[in-house]
Amino acid sequence: MLEIIILITLCKNIAAKARDKGRSGGGFGFLLVVLWLGGEIFGAIVGAALSVARNGGGEPDMLLTYGGALAGAIVGALVAFGIVSAIAPVRPSGRYDDHDDRDDYDDRPRRRDQDDYDDRPRRRDRDDRW
Repeated sequence: MLEIIILITLCKNIAAKARDKGRSGGGFGFLLVVLWLGGEIFGAIVGAALSVARNGGGEPDMLLTYGGALAGAIVGALVAFGIVSAIAPVRPSGRYDDHDDRDDYDDRPRRRDQDDYDDRPRRRDRDDRW
């Protein structure tokens, strides 16, 4: 029962972090639950295997099995929160970073024919004729 309450609290927390970055929170809550349960199953299997190896082939120690399951669940939750922390926030314009492509060219030295002035005669507007 306590594990379910912790999982619900963590789902709300990860969904809030995802929404702060402009993402949907439900998908990351589902990811947390899947990684939590997968880590718990994997941790229980590893804990049972370690306890059987330690006992010399007898019955698995349930304390070590449950400890492995909790450790796997914690690792799964940490991975889910790490994924949410690693994603970039969505910008309203649809771009994922503040980088402007024009910034790459601002610091380059200009060639002589690209200066701000131009030696060629400029084309006159219609108003300049009279």
